[in-house]
Amino acid sequence: MSVSTQNPLVSDVTRSKVPLMGFILLILVTIITGAVVGGIVAASAFYVVYVIFAFPALMGLIAGGAISRAAKMGKVRSVGMITLFAILTGLLMYGVYRYGEYIFFRQKVADAVVAQYGTKLTPDQIQQGIDKLFVQEVGAPGFLGFLNYYAKQGEGLKFGSYSSVSDNSPATLTLTGTAAWIYWGAEILLITGLAAFQARKAVDVPFCDRDNK
Repeated sequence: MSVSTQNPLVSDVTRSKVPLMGFILLILVTIITGAVVGGIVAASAFYVVYVIFAFPALMGLIAGGAISRAAKMGKVRSVGMITLFAILTGLLMYGVYRYGEYIFFRQKVADAVVAQYGTKLTPDQIQQGIDKLFVQEVGAPGFLGFLNYYAKQGEGLKFGSYSSVSDNSPATLTLTGTAAWIYWGAEILLITGLAAFQARKAVDVPFCDRDNK
């Protein structure tokens, strides 16, 4: 005799529910959480410290937790929808983090140029000079050029932290080129994997259609 372990209060119908307000709430939480947490991590990584794997794991848990809570509040029970938004939140979070580092890097270079040459160069000339450096070094300007330049310079890993392009302290292990991209890919997988795992817990929360709670 087989015994069903499925929660009787969570039916197949409720598992696929995506109310309009719940969908809108998921969008808002994804944007806000990704932007805020990603920005905080970028500032910490560039100016303070970034703990390898610990920070990505924390980012994933925060993303999953935020989507899980939003799903509960919005009465969203679709496994696929919750998983999708958790992954999107993690990706946005990591994207904002990396783009934030790019902005901080450009600002640091601009400040250094102004400190050395004063007002001889305009802000536009300084920014054009940064892009010219990226093109000369890696063949691409802008954010993509920064990422390739960053990978070429090397992702310096230390025990418990890492050295960024703003950090001159020695690293225990430096990953360059393809190895740096693989490491970044591992961080993305860790973030999105934990985010999806954490968020899916919301689906198993008992839900009663009759009482709508």
